[in-house]
Amino acid sequence: MHRRLVAEDLQRQQALAAALAAKADTIVIADVLSVAADGARVRVRQRIKGAGDAELQVAPANRLDALGCLPSADFGNVALRPGEHYLFYLADGTVLRAGNLRRGQEELTLAQELVQARAPMAPPATTEAR
Repeated sequence: MHRRLVAEDLQRQQALAAALAAKADTIVIADVLSVAADGARVRVRQRIKGAGDAELQVAPANRLDALGCLPSADFGNVALRPGEHYLFYLADGTVLRAGNLRRGQEELTLAQELVQARAPMAPPATTEAR
């Protein structure tokens, strides 16, 4: 039962990563340099999507962490700690997700999440008038 729940949750995490990648204008792996009440300063290690500076000012969204015991419940985590390293999904400088590079056994690995983040977005469906 537990293995099935974990497998289903990993699929949920993959879907969440793909949805966030489509929504984000910037995806980076970055180190948190400092945290203030209104945001954080981060240094980009690797740029996955979007262009920009080597250091960014980001604003974590104001929301509570989700409740749940499976990793997908916390997938939209935006809590930042100085000195930590994250995979950031950003939209207009607001953090949609800050996935810590340290991962637990039931979480997508960084490599698995990067596959979703780098996946080409499907073009929108077109309809032809007849």
